[in-house]
Amino acid sequence: MTIDDKLIFYGETLSMSDTDRINPVRIIPQNLALSPLPRLSQSMDGSKLFFNASNNLYQVTYPDYYSEAILLTDGDHFFRNPVLSSQDLIITFVTQQFERYVSFIDLPDRELRFFPELGNNISAVAYRHYDNSLYFDSLTRGLLRSSLGADDIIVVDEAGSRTSHRFDLTHDERYLVRVIDHTLIRINDLVENNVINIPVNSLSPYTVYCSLAKTENRLFYIESDKNLRLYDLDEMSDTMILSSASGFKFDRLLRVASNWDGSKVYFFSSSIVK
Repeated sequence: MTIDDKLIFYGETLSMSDTDRINPVRIIPQNLALSPLPRLSQSMDGSKLFFNASNNLYQVTYPDYYSEAILLTDGDHFFRNPVLSSQDLIITFVTQQFERYVSFIDLPDRELRFFPELGNNISAVAYRHYDNSLYFDSLTRGLLRSSLGADDIIVVDEAGSRTSHRFDLTHDERYLVRVIDHTLIRINDLVENNVINIPVNSLSPYTVYCSLAKTENRLFYIESDKNLRLYDLDEMSDTMILSSASGFKFDRLLRVASNWDGSKVYFFSSSIVK
């Protein structure tokens, strides 16, 4: 969602809509083809959205919807999974050629850096200002950490992910939220060096439906196709928000979206009846 509570739709194109009346309006050029795995990063002030389309990296400004390519492919390289840092200074992403490796752009001066020396088969990467480090996910080696000099690699967690379509640091950079596969959300506490496992049962083999609030440590997720839950990382509490046993009847929960501070959550469902 946007900072002013508009819904963002990520599908064949990128669209926005008010919440009181669903009427999606396309906000990017029609010729851009979005990556099939949803990956959208927003600046803390809500003025910029970063995404990959047609194998390039783009940003679109809000609310004027001005699209700009920040990195164009040369035909041999493709760019995936952009993740904006918490201070909006660095955008990390995966560069794919024959293999997939760590890359980032320093946004103030547009400096581009590639890190093939950190290994290949990388699925996602994020920059953490607190320790000036890159955190990146590999199916074969797990969650790894490296300095920007790429002169050391430390294993943070042996559990890795193939796709990591959800790979986000919380606003305070304490937690890293990852989707391991369609059965597990794994949260790494980077301060206490422990993990939180949240079992899920997604009907899709590629996507777990969850939404992390932008300014609070609150994670909304669909536990199964009929249960919507909230995991509060500050309180370490897991609360049922909506289930098929509540006052609503529905066939399946399809999507979930938290507003900026996690005070509201929106979801899509099939055949909902009160």
